[in-house]
Amino acid sequence: MTTAQFIRYSQTGLWLMEKQTADLTHEQSLLAASPHSNCLNWVVGHLVVYRQIMIQDLGGTADSPLEPEVMALYQRGSARLTAATPGLVPLSELVALFQHSQPQLEALLEQKTADDWAAIYNPKNGQTLAERISFLQWHEAYHSGQLEFGRQLAGHDDVVIR
Repeated sequence: MTTAQFIRYSQTGLWLMEKQTADLTHEQSLLAASPHSNCLNWVVGHLVVYRQIMIQDLGGTADSPLEPEVMALYQRGSARLTAATPGLVPLSELVALFQHSQPQLEALLEQKTADDWAAIYNPKNGQTLAERISFLQWHEAYHSGQLEFGRQLAGHDDVVIR
């Protein structure tokens, strides 16, 4: 994968986030299809958390836009979010945080050379930086697909991707 492809995929993730969350209220973002599924608010927050991880993996700032206890709400395996969840972040703020991550992410991606991409990221399994970022972008795409279901659940019966 090339730097240009990594950048394009991150831009596509941002575009999709903006389209799928357009015109949704915070209350709508808390709807869940079942007692065992996550709501759209969790998915967006989860994507914000993992964008920060990607930025850190690329050598960016380790400062998270969210406090650790708030980040924990959006981690894998966290409890289901409800309107009563302490520390719950409003949907509009989560989307703004994701948007805010884009320039820093693109700048870090643009700095990477072929040697940087080929460098070993994880010596335990031999994973390169390119493989690590590829996984994180796949992860982002996976969860971005879940945004459509949250949008539909909120009553927006439109087609974002044709």
